[in-house]
Amino acid sequence: MDIRQRLIAGLIVLVIVMAVGVLGYIVIDRPSFLDALDMVVMTLSTVGYGHPWHLSDKARIFNIFVLLFGMGVLVFFISTVTAFIVEGELQDVMWRRRLQKMINKLENHFIICGAGMTGIHIVNELHRTLRPMVVIDTHEETVQNLKEYENLAVIHGDATDDDILRQAGIERAAGLIAGLPTDKDNILLIITAKQINPKIRIVARGVDTKASSKLIRAGADSVVTPNFIGGLRMASEMIRPAVVSFLDLMLRDKQKTLRIEEVVVPQGSPLAGKTLGDARIVEHTDLVVVAIRQPGNGSFQYAPRGDSLIEEGAALIVLGDVTNLPRLARLVAI
Repeated sequence: MDIRQRLIAGLIVLVIVMAVGVLGYIVIDRPSFLDALDMVVMTLSTVGYGHPWHLSDKARIFNIFVLLFGMGVLVFFISTVTAFIVEGELQDVMWRRRLQKMINKLENHFIICGAGMTGIHIVNELHRTLRPMVVIDTHEETVQNLKEYENLAVIHGDATDDDILRQAGIERAAGLIAGLPTDKDNILLIITAKQINPKIRIVARGVDTKASSKLIRAGADSVVTPNFIGGLRMASEMIRPAVVSFLDLMLRDKQKTLRIEEVVVPQGSPLAGKTLGDARIVEHTDLVVVAIRQPGNGSFQYAPRGDSLIEEGAALIVLGDVTNLPRLARLVAI
């Protein structure tokens, strides 16, 4: 029985003891209900400043049993309440310490600001694809729900606060998602984040389509408008339903985490200067290269052939299980 169950059980037994005591006094000496209740409270609290009425011998004997049994129940209830308060505070302190130690170890992680109706899907996707992240939200209920995720760092606080962002390790973070409820809050968040870490990549949620330019000027690298994306999704459902079904199945497959991912070829990589055929990426990683983004102009080469050249700084766009990405990362590593 955990502490919450003990607390409820102790309260129930205490109420039963008081009810039996009141009923017993009324049956034995026939006092008023208020006098009987007063007598039970004085007995259990050991105040003892006088009896509300003259007790008969039977009532005095009954009072002894109420005192002995009731005091035991009361002591148990008070000790349980104390333990509940102390353990709750202690668990909260220990959890905060473990949380900060976890965050302090993170590097190149992502900070999710706002885990509401849109943000929770971002958290789910990053969690499923094994991305390290820290989530910041102002709602206590949301924070408590996010604690159910394994190894997820969650901070209860205002994401526009410098101290909260520093607590989330923004100086070491690779990216930040500004998903606060209003464009004004997101603009303030972007400015604050860029002041602390000018190199961080920021993707912002645009509530109003007209605010996209303001979010970009504030420092966001990209702006996503849910209404715009929703419109494109509805159009795609109408004109290319098979494609949408394929993508939905890829995202929701419980057995595999299939995604379209990107890996940048660093300078000095053993793959740099090789053709796609010579690199044998599919054989080594089980990942299919569906496109290559060329360095410099950023143009894409779709469905690259075996003689396609892999250059330094190019981004390989691959399709496959995200668990195979570390194999590709090792393949392109210096």
